[in-house]
Amino acid sequence: MFSRHTSKESVREYLLGTLDERGTAWIEEKCFSDSAFFEWVWRLEEELIRNYLRGQLPAREREQFERRYGQIPALRKRLEEVRNRPANVRRFSFGLRWEFAAAGFMLAVCVVSWYWLHGHDGSSSVTRAKRPPTIVPTLAVQLTPGLIKGAEAKQVEFAPPPGGKVQLSLELPGRTASVTCRLVLAIIDADRRSEIVWTSDVLKSGAAGLSQEVDVEVDGAHLRPGDYLGTIQTPGGDVMETYSFRVDVAR
Repeated sequence: MFSRHTSKESVREYLLGTLDERGTAWIEEKCFSDSAFFEWVWRLEEELIRNYLRGQLPAREREQFERRYGQIPALRKRLEEVRNRPANVRRFSFGLRWEFAAAGFMLAVCVVSWYWLHGHDGSSSVTRAKRPPTIVPTLAVQLTPGLIKGAEAKQVEFAPPPGGKVQLSLELPGRTASVTCRLVLAIIDADRRSEIVWTSDVLKSGAAGLSQEVDVEVDGAHLRPGDYLGTIQTPGGDVMETYSFRVDVAR
């Protein structure tokens, strides 16, 4: 039924953000269910990036590429990875099932990083044992506003590390100047009613490529399992951007 979305041309449109909503949702779902398809899309993306780096893209495609890969941190990292790696060296991991991030049609890229702090005393004449530092696992999650494109698109899902924190990075596409704001997180029940569970202190966004980004750390204890709506608001309470995500039970 959706075979037309498996063509190389359709995937190229997907990567450039010009594919229709139905095709976009189908490709994203296929990437999560078919590892061979995911690898093929991954290779086509690398081919697209290398054509851009060689100056081989038509003017319109070059403009579309720069608008997407220049403004979204996850895609910007992918661009730099390919730029810094020789063309004859492949780097691919089936263990990471990325949802391809893209402004306006992709909800987010979720990248997990654990930071372990180790204390060590190299002296050979230690007379008193030192208390090791507290280990605080941190999960990094990146969110894009606009979030869900089509009913079939997947939502960002994560489970806070037990006893740890969640580092949220929230993109503010189209903004070039720093803004002062707050993040308000609300959990949504089955009847679509919301309950505010956490509000940040006053925050200031920082530059992230050609746009702005807000970084904030949330204690995982505030995030019980469920669907969430996050809003970046002005100090006066006006909503600037909206984000959605799901918190799963830690395993």
